[in-house]
Amino acid sequence: MQIYHVFNDSWEVSAQVSQGYYGATGRNNVRGVNWNIKGSDGIETITEFTRKGGTYNLNPKNNGKPWFIKFGVQFHTGPIFQNNVDINGDSAGLTGLRKRSVNGNAQVYAVYEGMLYRQKGSYSKGLTGFVKAGTGFQNDRNVLKRWVATGLDYEGLFPKRDRDVLYGGWAYVQATPTFRQFQTDNKPCRLTPGCVVTGRQDVFEVGYSMELTPWFFATPVLQYYRHPNTRSDLRDIAALGTTTKNSF
Repeated sequence: MQIYHVFNDSWEVSAQVSQGYYGATGRNNVRGVNWNIKGSDGIETITEFTRKGGTYNLNPKNNGKPWFIKFGVQFHTGPIFQNNVDINGDSAGLTGLRKRSVNGNAQVYAVYEGMLYRQKGSYSKGLTGFVKAGTGFQNDRNVLKRWVATGLDYEGLFPKRDRDVLYGGWAYVQATPTFRQFQTDNKPCRLTPGCVVTGRQDVFEVGYSMELTPWFFATPVLQYYRHPNTRSDLRDIAALGTTTKNSF
């Protein structure tokens, strides 16, 4: 169930309540409802407050560059595995036993996106930036303590390529102390000489979305991973790929 309310031209709020299904990993909670409702499924709530400006604003006289900022909080009452403790309260990385199950998890997050520069005479062509950040509350049941992503994109940078988008971004994640300890105790790290778990991973990405036809887009992407799997002893990874999109 979801409730959506518009306070005024700038502010709106949405609230969602859904039944969560308990996945085998303890982190695959699927939203939805069926007739086989169990108390162990738990309930998930998500609440978001959004402020909009520029042409995202509902005021028809506001013709400024579009932007929005969003704040959200998520809470789930269902069961989830602790990330470093087994059923006996010992290190799950050392014993290899099933992890202990607990109830409840939560996070907060914020998102900003705004057009920084608009080409004269155009609505969408120009430079746009974004920042996203979030954090979890309980270390023992979250893999990530905090995460940040930011980037820029420019639509219509080159002549006669009005719908092409050149973009670049950076994302950073920081593991919780308890998950770092699990990674350190776990067999892949224990059996690897020189294993160092930093608890941090960075990803850099650059891409160019090209309109090949009015209904077909291709996007070559270059990604660079620093400290993959939050380990500094592993070599950094560079990946090159292409995605496509059809629009009918």
